[in-house]
Amino acid sequence: MHFSRLCLPVLTLSLCLWWGGAAQAQVHSIGEIRTARDARIARAGVETAAVAGAALEEKDTVITGSSGSVGFVLNDNSVITLGPNSRMALDEYAFEPQDGKVSLIGNLLTGTLEYISGNISKISKDAAKFRTPYTTVAARGTRLLIRAQE
Repeated sequence: MHFSRLCLPVLTLSLCLWWGGAAQAQVHSIGEIRTARDARIARAGVETAAVAGAALEEKDTVITGSSGSVGFVLNDNSVITLGPNSRMALDEYAFEPQDGKVSLIGNLLTGTLEYISGNISKISKDAAKFRTPYTTVAARGTRLLIRAQE
């Protein structure tokens, strides 16, 4: 992610205020929303609007409305896009290749998902997985499309 020297401090301060104080600034960001329309982030039981530049954390759930879509990039450069009426939980994420820790487990409860693999899939072919109400799919290639219905 490329930020100017001015944008990073402003973004950090905004996130601190947005999530309720400096204690939240210590939480580890796993990625960033790049585009959002009619979308929300659910974190610890609280939903907020998903906006470009918002940080994502492990255990967040990303939700889109009937006219919604959201695109985000994770720290390993994986790209995930959700279509209308989608709900996906980021159940597990680790990208610490120097320590041998790489994993991505997303849970697509409903809707559509497009995944373009980043470095996690390049390092370990079985490390990126997506669950749906009926199955689990390992993303071994460079692109994956999933549709889940309730």
